[in-house]
Amino acid sequence: MTGNRTVGPPPLGRWRRHGSIRVPHVYLRAKPVTICIAAICYVPETDRTPGGYALISACDHMLTAGDIEYEPEQPKVAYITPRTIIMVAGDYQIHSEAIYRTIEQLKIKPLHSVEDQAGLYASSIRAVKRRMAEQTFLSPLGLTVETFFDKQKLMNADLVTSLTHELLNYRIDAECIVAGVDDVGAKLFYIGNDGVERFSNDVGFLAVGSGAWHANSRFMYARYRRGFTLARALLLLYSAKKAAETAPGVGTATDMFMGTAEKFVQIYPDIVQDIDKIYRARELSKERAETKAHDRIEVFVSDIFKRSAVTPTEQGLQHPQSTTADPLPPPPSPE
Repeated sequence: MTGNRTVGPPPLGRWRRHGSIRVPHVYLRAKPVTICIAAICYVPETDRTPGGYALISACDHMLTAGDIEYEPEQPKVAYITPRTIIMVAGDYQIHSEAIYRTIEQLKIKPLHSVEDQAGLYASSIRAVKRRMAEQTFLSPLGLTVETFFDKQKLMNADLVTSLTHELLNYRIDAECIVAGVDDVGAKLFYIGNDGVERFSNDVGFLAVGSGAWHANSRFMYARYRRGFTLARALLLLYSAKKAAETAPGVGTATDMFMGTAEKFVQIYPDIVQDIDKIYRARELSKERAETKAHDRIEVFVSDIFKRSAVTPTEQGLQHPQSTTADPLPPPPSPE
């Protein structure tokens, strides 16, 4: 679910009037209750790693299907190729259809660049959006998109204007992150509810869902850049996921993934648990340091109150001289 306008099956009697024409009611939904995060990082070359840029990602389990929200034991990640994943937020039913369309088209015509794969998924989202808009506004009138354009000259002008407005402004809940590694390197794309893909490599990280603001703030505060090493980026990624859990509806379960030039893999749960232990130890250390700092500040607080009881004269200060100018002469009396 999202803050954008969304159209669903209109309840009985819930139709809006445009002039003399009644069209299905458009209602508002809340922000998708979920979190998906991805970032580009650098893997130093060692005897066991080839080195180069990689992708890491994290998400919760919270899913939205229509008006249902639940947290199943399954990742919110779809592999469209061995090296490219899609992390979904919003209505899972919409994404399910778009993912199916994308995979079927990739079977017919494989695409090897992440740009082309993101563009294909974006077109699948738009196709689902068109189908839903057609079924919501045109099918009740016995029309399709094709017949609507063909018969416009024979239709009521108010009806044509109203239907065109609703079709153009139809909104769905289906944003996502497309993360992949191709022969050029690691790449991030954001696809919004408008079904348009946006290249996001320059920023180096992405987050979608109700916890996106919380997660993004962690990356921005750390002044994140793609040159962060894998170890440093993993801890920051997990910290961003935990920060996002303060947002309404974000699940506490955490899945983490890593993508290299070879393939995308899920990080084993026991490793995620170890990262969690390191994260909690660091947070405990920060709490202790903050408590110690507060105790030291208390000394200054007492001194502030002690000094505030001393008059300026006792402190050796002079009262400021009055700077009030002489009053203006009264205006002349009328003759």
